[in-house]
Amino acid sequence: MTTPQATYLARSESQPPPKKSAKRWRWLAGVAATSLILSACIGPTEVTDKYPADELKDSNATSEPSGPSAPTDEDAPAELANYYNAVIEWEDCGKNYECGTLEVPMDYDNPEDDVFTLALGRRAATDPDKRLGSLLLNPGGPGGSGLTMLDSIGLYFSADVMEHYDVIGFDPRGVGESEPAVSCLTDTERDERRALTFDLDTDAGMQAFIKEAGEYAAKCEENTGPGLEFIDTVSSASDMDIIRSAVGDEKLNYVGYSYGTFLGATYAELFPERIGRVVFDGALDPSLNYEGVGAGQARGFDRAMRAYLEYCLDREACPLSGSVDSALDELQEFFEDLNDHPLPTHDSARDLNGEFAMSGLIVTLYSRDSWPMLTMALGAAMRERDGAMLLSFADLSADREEDGTYIPGTEAFTAINCLDYSPDPDVDAMRKDAAELEEISPFFGPVLAYGGASCAQWPYDAKRTPAPIAAAGSDEILVIGTTRDPATPYEWAVAMDEQLENSTLLTFDGDGHTAYGNGNTCIAAAVDDYLINGQMPPADTTCEG
Repeated sequence: MTTPQATYLARSESQPPPKKSAKRWRWLAGVAATSLILSACIGPTEVTDKYPADELKDSNATSEPSGPSAPTDEDAPAELANYYNAVIEWEDCGKNYECGTLEVPMDYDNPEDDVFTLALGRRAATDPDKRLGSLLLNPGGPGGSGLTMLDSIGLYFSADVMEHYDVIGFDPRGVGESEPAVSCLTDTERDERRALTFDLDTDAGMQAFIKEAGEYAAKCEENTGPGLEFIDTVSSASDMDIIRSAVGDEKLNYVGYSYGTFLGATYAELFPERIGRVVFDGALDPSLNYEGVGAGQARGFDRAMRAYLEYCLDREACPLSGSVDSALDELQEFFEDLNDHPLPTHDSARDLNGEFAMSGLIVTLYSRDSWPMLTMALGAAMRERDGAMLLSFADLSADREEDGTYIPGTEAFTAINCLDYSPDPDVDAMRKDAAELEEISPFFGPVLAYGGASCAQWPYDAKRTPAPIAAAGSDEILVIGTTRDPATPYEWAVAMDEQLENSTLLTFDGDGHTAYGNGNTCIAAAVDDYLINGQMPPADTTCEG
């Protein structure tokens, strides 16, 4: 998700040593790599010079774009010609964008077999005379919905960018409204699974965890069907080239956030000559293996948590006290105790245990604007013994609606990761990795460990080996890194920039996950100038948060 080896910040001398026999929670699949959309929902930023979402419905959303409207790829492989020759039929679907579908081969090695039907949306350029082409976007995940992002596109792109581009959102294969989407559990089963905890220090607890992971994988295979084998990132990147052709662009213009940078970099490696104006925000380091990703995120979340605690301890409302180190110890002890003494919530059927509390905390670290709400939630839980607010944040991170249902098509996270990575499934190796993660971050390390158990039980082998991506021969790519990004640490952006043959690194010295669209005028101006005028910011540009 994620330097050749990236240079991570060394463990601080002031950081307390790992606690002996700290209770380990089940790995929080889907939490540590939550997409940008979640941070936008939990703490919306005040954005200037943007379209409010409600105004988009009254603007020129259905205007017919100028420029090419038919595929231009005469050199497409013969076996894929029918896909590259497709034209998307855009229709009014009652939203602030037009809707369309596009078929892509389920298995690129056997393209004559079954298909995925991708769901797409187009927000047409508001000034057809200035139109530069289409701008494809991906919000992250893996498993984030581009259509959901398109619903609030004015929070991300300025009016100037919207004038010049048809903004195209799509749900990748296996995700959201694309068919078939990954489907594993019923809503009730998802509630039950999220509440599970395992004592992974014991052999019995580990075996119970491995058994449950196998049962989950079997349900995903049974309920999704054969498409589950083919939702890997390489296949999704190949889909993007068919989308590029279908919208009539000779080169791909693209903005990808978080995992979307890995998806975009994979595309750049496959089709370097087709790279147009491309932005990777919150970059991942594609050379890292599964364990390296966990180590990077442990450092990133620990760094972000310490920044939050400095903020919290300076305010009367903070329920914690003392130094950052003592506050972190106090919070860890409180969360561990919740598994034995859960708190009541607004939901009489669900109490707040340590698993839910950690999930609710993690999602609020994605945006500095969420910090006041995290302080309120911790205060309610620690002082008033009310877990409702933290549980609501945990539900947000898991795509659970207030009525108890889950957003359809949001179960692809584990499936994509297991096809992209090969974590070591050996129990001793997983425990060794867990100890190393706990050394990096006693608070977050245990949460990020043991993902290998899920992928070890997956019905299909990984389809890629982690390696650097150079995209040799591509046009210049803009890479953005945030210095205190919890989920995609800044070191990963540095590594991505070093690996790419032709790129420029733009640094945001600030907090939160990703930078473009979060209200910083310096970042917005630099990215907009590149997307509209093709002008890269000067090397070593840093924008202050």
